[in-house]
Amino acid sequence: MHTLEGHKNVVYAIAFNNPFGDKIVTGSFDKTCKLWDANTGQLYYTLRGHSTEIVCLSFNPQSTIIATGSMDNTAKLWDVERGAELCTLEVGALFVPPPPPPPMCVCV
Repeated sequence: MHTLEGHKNVVYAIAFNNPFGDKIVTGSFDKTCKLWDANTGQLYYTLRGHSTEIVCLSFNPQSTIIATGSMDNTAKLWDVERGAELCTLEVGALFVPPPPPPPMCVCV
């Protein structure tokens, strides 16, 4: 068992890369996400880019991408191997759902 130390504020989110279980990702109110080796406790990367607290995160099923969500109204995708940001998704202030499909007509 290891103690993962390094965040400067509350750790609010944590995930294992199931089913592999060899990596842990943590997200914090310090605006960073950290990727750890689950077996040794070694820190691989500190992922920086959000401007406010990270409140959710997850690995994709292949454990090649981490998704983080923040109170800054963005979600970011990160490359696990390089510790690099892949893209940022910005959330608009108002979500407008798409219009419903037109009714189906049957001509006889």
